[in-house]
Amino acid sequence: MNNRVEDLRNNKDQVEKRNNIVSYLWHKFDKTVSLENSNFSDKNINEVFRNFFVITDLIPLMATVVDIPQVVRARPNYDGETFSD
Repeated sequence: MNNRVEDLRNNKDQVEKRNNIVSYLWHKFDKTVSLENSNFSDKNINEVFRNFFVITDLIPLMATVVDIPQVVRARPNYDGETFSD
């Protein structure tokens, strides 16, 4: 399966499975958000990571293909500090 819209239309079973887990995903998301102001402990950090992995496993993050030869950076490259011409 290539995860195209046509594949989803043809695979109603997968769509139904995803629809059935929405409340479970909300529970994981709400639990993660509730830990925002909690103590910084291994237990809380592990729970956030577990919830994140559960959520992204069931609803994967979208990938975007960037077909350019340049490097996309979050900030400018001052004085060739990282890359040179």
